[in-house]
Amino acid sequence: MRIELVDEFTGDLGRQIVALTGAIRHPNWQFAFPANLVLGWLPDFSAPDLGVRNLVAAVDANPVAPQKIVMLSPAGTADDADLDQLISWYGANASTLLGDALYAVKMVDELELPYTVIRTLPVVRQGGGQKLSPEGEPMQGQATNQAALAHLFGTALQTAQYQNQSIGLGE
Repeated sequence: MRIELVDEFTGDLGRQIVALTGAIRHPNWQFAFPANLVLGWLPDFSAPDLGVRNLVAAVDANPVAPQKIVMLSPAGTADDADLDQLISWYGANASTLLGDALYAVKMVDELELPYTVIRTLPVVRQGGGQKLSPEGEPMQGQATNQAALAHLFGTALQTAQYQNQSIGLGE
């Protein structure tokens, strides 16, 4: 298994995941997929719809398909939050973010590859939640702890735990 991570996310979450997993980190999709690839994706939450188009194009362009895709998503993509909660977490553009993120999750699902979606509240370095929320269970709190998120993402990359699931991490 070879873990590679496309890191379009703001902050240093990607660096933490690399430190935990030994993944190779890329800023974009301009690389050849090796055999036995487990692919992590930290999308830019300002445009996850554009990011997933690049992901799909990369999967289509490579002769080797990933064994699994693990992606980060904002809360709200699994019937886990209402619009008022999303606005409190992500601001006035929450509705647009939700639509774009739902599209990204749907496109990853339609690749028909094993996947894990990890849903998050706004990520903070200090404090924040560490409680797992299965799909459909409401997410609570105001933030997700970055170290806990990196650990969960690493677990999803390195094991079959959470495969073909959407799992939230909040308070």
